[in-house]
Amino acid sequence: MLSVLIVNWNSREELRNCLLSLRQFPPSQKHEVIVVDNQSTDGSADLVASTFPEVALFRADSNLGYAKGNNLAFAHASGDLLLTLNPDTVIREGTLDLAIQELLAHENAGALGAKLVGVDGKTQVSVRGFPTVKG
Repeated sequence: MLSVLIVNWNSREELRNCLLSLRQFPPSQKHEVIVVDNQSTDGSADLVASTFPEVALFRADSNLGYAKGNNLAFAHASGDLLLTLNPDTVIREGTLDLAIQELLAHENAGALGAKLVGVDGKTQVSVRGFPTVKG
């Protein structure tokens, strides 16, 4: 099972588009979507609750930040595969199935990084050098 985990803060319209794309292009396997809302003031949480009843919504009492928000989502996830997704992401048809297929095909892999494509169609740089103490 795939757990899609989204940490949100004041990204109402982007989150709506993200959740609509997940609804339109879900993976073929069983999945769940979890949104942790970091005390948004733009109505994000209410949008999720009213428009996306299939999504598990957790309203944080404060802005936990990205890492703690993900930890909260991880704690509630029941999938054996976890996808952390930013609320400004839009899923394309077949991408989740392809990602799952690739990850499962490489049993020694513990993570998968997807190609990021901007709204202009250009690939976005999403990697950097290996972290160092100084860096």
